[in-house]
Amino acid sequence: MQYPLFGNLTFRQDLHDEGIDLAAHYINETMSNTAGYKGTGTDWAQQFDIGASFDLGKLGVWSDAIARFAMSDRTGRSTAADYTGSYFAYQEIYGQGQNTRIDELSIEKTLPAQGVAIKVGFYPLGNDFGTLPYVCNFVNVAFCGHPQSLPTNSGWSDGPAGRWGGRIKWHITDSVTLQAGAFDVNPLVTRRQDGFKLSLTGSTGVLVPVELGYQIGKDPSDYAGTYKIGAYYDSSNTPDLANPHMADDGRYGLYVEAAQQVFKAGPGLRNGLALFAIYTISDQATAKFKDYVEAGLAYRGLIPGRDLDLLSLGYVRADINSRLQAQMALTGQPVQTSEELLELNYTIQVLPSLTFRPDVQYDIRPGALSNRPDTWVFGAQIKLTL
Repeated sequence: MQYPLFGNLTFRQDLHDEGIDLAAHYINETMSNTAGYKGTGTDWAQQFDIGASFDLGKLGVWSDAIARFAMSDRTGRSTAADYTGSYFAYQEIYGQGQNTRIDELSIEKTLPAQGVAIKVGFYPLGNDFGTLPYVCNFVNVAFCGHPQSLPTNSGWSDGPAGRWGGRIKWHITDSVTLQAGAFDVNPLVTRRQDGFKLSLTGSTGVLVPVELGYQIGKDPSDYAGTYKIGAYYDSSNTPDLANPHMADDGRYGLYVEAAQQVFKAGPGLRNGLALFAIYTISDQATAKFKDYVEAGLAYRGLIPGRDLDLLSLGYVRADINSRLQAQMALTGQPVQTSEELLELNYTIQVLPSLTFRPDVQYDIRPGALSNRPDTWVFGAQIKLTL
């Protein structure tokens, strides 16, 4: 829960009144490991992003429409990549080119009478699909922002790298939504030299996600809950795991997500205990991670007088596809099995605009290889909203 450091500046309020909202964030994540098949060390990664949204109705251009722009810059190194070989990057802001890039150029039109919102443009489909409260209270990419089975097993895109596409969202009731989309699949977008790539060159197919959502408890006095079930189909030709010389026509996956507050520290408060869980299953013929599960809890206001501080504990496991295991054994490679990780952190609300998050992770079988040492990872995240 953060508020902009410079949110009260006069010019910013004037822009808001006109229909223009500005945003900027800085994130730094520093992590050290105690064991690794490539040794031990400390790495830091950082991200700076800026963005703006334009209420086209207020601006007299188009009623009930919003245009969005965002870009980001990433620098630094990854403790997982440099020392342990983990599939679960300990710093969630590492990757996707470590460069300056355009994240979003989109426009969304709402049809209030029909309860429909249509969005098109260049943006990560993960901005709209598969989102869940509490998971980005963690530093590891296995939790924040989506299960790693989704982008690993398909052309699913998470921030900051955008793709051309769009979605239609239907508010069936105040609590139930149904949405579907279509997005370009383009592996070139995440390359370091392609941060400003907006062309379709390199496209391999189209990913179509569909998601049904149910949300309860929108008032502070309620027990908030979010439940989602979704599926996707990616039309890209993909090597078959049992026969890498053969390409399969398309790949698919399914995800189920739930988050629910189960205890409140007092009436009318968001403080208290919440639980979450996610399960994904993916295409047996092509997916590296066949099954993927994560679960955890978040407790806001555990310490008296620190109502905005947050304690988070999470567990994640990724199982390697048995077809890939058989191919590894056949070719004499070390056979990967599964990787598990635990993360515990405490978020300190230093200022309304600043959080400090001491963090500890325990990684079991990094890279899903039993001959690699398990490791503790210690560090912290700093997040500033400008």
